[in-house]
Amino acid sequence: HFVCSGNTNRSRMAEAYLNSKQIPGITATSSGIRADDNLNDDICWYSKEILEEADILQYTNPTWTKTSEEILRANDLVIFMQEEHSDFVQKKLHFTPAQFEIWYIPDIPGADFFETARSKAKKLVIDKEIFEKIKERVDILTKRLA
Repeated sequence: HFVCSGNTNRSRMAEAYLNSKQIPGITATSSGIRADDNLNDDICWYSKEILEEADILQYTNPTWTKTSEEILRANDLVIFMQEEHSDFVQKKLHFTPAQFEIWYIPDIPGADFFETARSKAKKLVIDKEIFEKIKERVDILTKRLA
């Protein structure tokens, strides 16, 4: 189970990439600690574009999910994109997953209300770099789980 802030970018890309590998017995899910504050629709436009380009959009949930203790308890391994996500779960939800990792993958810089073509292009470049980091980490994870 992948956890990030809004469940519209990093955790969704990780979920889609891992599920696209179609490994028997492994199903990835994702959520966000602040998903109910979302202003980014069901998925960020740049994440959607990247997943469509990779032809793996169908391997992620169509909507965002708010992180809850129940969701975390239902999963064997929880992967937090940043330490703040782990801290939130432990301090606010008063729960520590039996098995968890922190991948230290930063979020894309803040959303601009009035995006220019240049700022949109920059976000897409940054998010493609984030996706490459996620793919590397998922590939390492799948070798470990195999």
